[in-house]
Amino acid sequence: MNNCTISSYMADFIYKEIILKYENDIKKNPKGYNFNLKRFKFFLAKSKITISFTTILDISNIDTKSQLDNYFYCYQHSKFNQVVSLLTHIRNSFAHGRFSQDKTYFYLEDYKNSKTCTMKARIKKNLLKKFIHALITLTK
Repeated sequence: MNNCTISSYMADFIYKEIILKYENDIKKNPKGYNFNLKRFKFFLAKSKITISFTTILDISNIDTKSQLDNYFYCYQHSKFNQVVSLLTHIRNSFAHGRFSQDKTYFYLEDYKNSKTCTMKARIKKNLLKKFIHALITLTK
């Protein structure tokens, strides 16, 4: 992916609130996260975010054009629940530099062994922080 120039403020957020929080907290204690909590479902609906999971490992050919503005399309890791699986994909996308941006959106991707696409996502820039915060706090 290209066009990865981000502000130092955003780089700080990505490092502290996504990568470090995942490595220090979520990865060590992955139990108890749940997408089905009403407060998180309300946040998704209000923010117009869709999250879809599949058991198909390679999602590179998935058509995302029909998705809403903000979407996450992910392979479901069998060893994690869906919330932790999504957080793992998001962490990997940023930690491995597999993201790009335009004026409005961040585009995220995750790959297994650098070959097999396991996540595609698009989220409005002004929604990323709120989404990460909600994903970590409203699902537990």
